[in-house]
Amino acid sequence: MNTASPGILSVVFLIGAAGASAQQPPAPPARQPAAHAAQQPAAHQTPPPAARHVSPAAAYRREVPAALAHQARITEDSARGIAMRRIPGGVVQALELEREGGHLIYSFDLKVAGHAGIEEVHVDALNGSVLAVEHEAPHADSAGHRPAAPPRPAPAPRRP
Repeated sequence: MNTASPGILSVVFLIGAAGASAQQPPAPPARQPAAHAAQQPAAHQTPPPAARHVSPAAAYRREVPAALAHQARITEDSARGIAMRRIPGGVVQALELEREGGHLIYSFDLKVAGHAGIEEVHVDALNGSVLAVEHEAPHADSAGHRPAAPPRPAPAPRRP
């Protein structure tokens, strides 16, 4: 007859239970509570949809009539890229979508640091070609016209 004391059986049982738990795969990590997720760096969080794309259009004056915008085949962003490639280092100051000379055009006013005046680039809104690049002298209005010069004083009379 095989008799074992209760102390030996408990030790064997404990050793067997410890060995069985050592062979089991580790439990998956517990889910983090929502409060801890908010403490994670912002790089790991997805911004809300409205904050994902900030349009640079807000940085300059825009005159884009809806009726003309529906006729354009080239997007404003594409046309802006074309104009900026034509004038390297230029910063868009204003945009106007208009009909001029029989063409639907994006007219961009770009300012180049260190240069006087504005560079105006006309991009065809139907095919993206650059129709014109003009330099507007300082103080020219949006139509490219300089204000009238103040009247000059009359010349001094000559002495005989």
